[in-house]
Amino acid sequence: MFSEEEESMGELLIENPTPRRTGRVKYHSWLFFYSKMPSIKTIVEPLLFLYMFTQFMNATVFQNLLYSRICLQNFNASICSVLSNGSFVSEENYVQGQTSKWILYCNIVLLIPSTFVSFFFGPFSDKVSRKIVIILPIIGNVLLFCVCALVSYFENTPLGYILLGYFLSGILGGYIGMLMAILSYATHVTDVKFRTIRIGIVESMIFFAGTIGVFLSGILLKYIGFVWVYVLMAGCCIVAIIYCIIIIEDINTSGESVYKNLLTIFKIQHLKDLISFITKPRNSDVRIVLFLSITVIGVMMFLIMGEMDINLLYLRHSPISATIIEVGYFVAIESAVRGVSLVVLLPLLKKFLNPNDFFLCIAGLISRAAASITLSLIRVKRLIYFVPFISLFLGFSSVAMRGVCSSFVLKEEQGKLFTIISCLQNITSLIASLSFNEIYSATVAIDPGICYYGSAGISILLVCLTLFLWTRHRRIKSYTILQETDVPAHGET
Repeated sequence: MFSEEEESMGELLIENPTPRRTGRVKYHSWLFFYSKMPSIKTIVEPLLFLYMFTQFMNATVFQNLLYSRICLQNFNASICSVLSNGSFVSEENYVQGQTSKWILYCNIVLLIPSTFVSFFFGPFSDKVSRKIVIILPIIGNVLLFCVCALVSYFENTPLGYILLGYFLSGILGGYIGMLMAILSYATHVTDVKFRTIRIGIVESMIFFAGTIGVFLSGILLKYIGFVWVYVLMAGCCIVAIIYCIIIIEDINTSGESVYKNLLTIFKIQHLKDLISFITKPRNSDVRIVLFLSITVIGVMMFLIMGEMDINLLYLRHSPISATIIEVGYFVAIESAVRGVSLVVLLPLLKKFLNPNDFFLCIAGLISRAAASITLSLIRVKRLIYFVPFISLFLGFSSVAMRGVCSSFVLKEEQGKLFTIISCLQNITSLIASLSFNEIYSATVAIDPGICYYGSAGISILLVCLTLFLWTRHRRIKSYTILQETDVPAHGET
């Protein structure tokens, strides 16, 4: 129970139930500066790496598939081969506009189903199985890549069939479902004081996957073509599924068979649990910091997904006129720099300077704004490779805010927390696709960099909001982190 002082602050009186452990997963703090490495049975980072490796490859390959098909459907091959050299401006703008619209359609078909299922996946992972929720989005990607491979192989197949693949991926969780599942698992098995570090390592997998995925996508596309690239991506996802089934140990397992567990995913009780989590009484300052921190994460995802949707189009547009391989180099360098900053620089900063999470968020937002402005002003191709180093601290923002949010909830509520975050990310991603693609299509003839100006402005507004959260956080005089004491499972010591 809380003290009278805490009661006077409006803190909810909570009696935590006796902690239970149904699995044999050992809890470790993940940080090589402080403790030993975790058991291999709790290392889910390779799963996210393989999943995101295919996501980044697909982002480049799919946009090029659309770009090529739309151009060839409307113009002859001789025009399409030199479309980006500035000689056919109106044709280039038309193809870019149509490609942008198809990307928007696919994002809608992906994000709406994945938002719906995430309301059930998070509470299900808290109560029944975190492992199943990790596997389902990977299966969704396998189905998506199979559909894309078939559309690529049969050249006369209408592009509309690709929407089926994105729907199947979305109904099985999609990218947001995968990230929610991995973060829920990782934060569950990590000591609270090391969570920002662990979340940073998890997110670094996204950037390292982006480095390799985007770098290889252009090269592989050039030498083996669309079909075999999609076959390769499906194979990577199958390897991830096998790794998860054989290596990763489940948490909160119900003891039932996989088939029976799957039948309970869409139980209405999961939705009720989520509503109870949202409406749970909390200290007023805690509620404000938690709510606005989630909002900051959502807006940052809006900027990330929006820029990701138009980056290829912007870099291929004149006067930059980058080739697909050059775009791959740019994104690979950008991802590598951000990944190294999370897996090396962030732990070092936490070890020796121990900066506040809000300070880390502000540093990341300023870095993002500077990078967006720089990219929008560049007119010489070789200068684009300096932009990734300007955005060095970009990854700190979302990592820090996720760390802040996860420290306010129980381990058994991590799935619900990241469900809320993932739903918000899905909604903001959809809005980002609508906004950035529509704005880019409408303004590409005026100035292709207008979207980047807007992104920088929003980042500065988020800096102001984060400063407010920092000051509000200091007002929380009695801060109790709601975490149960680790209790060894039967047979463990």
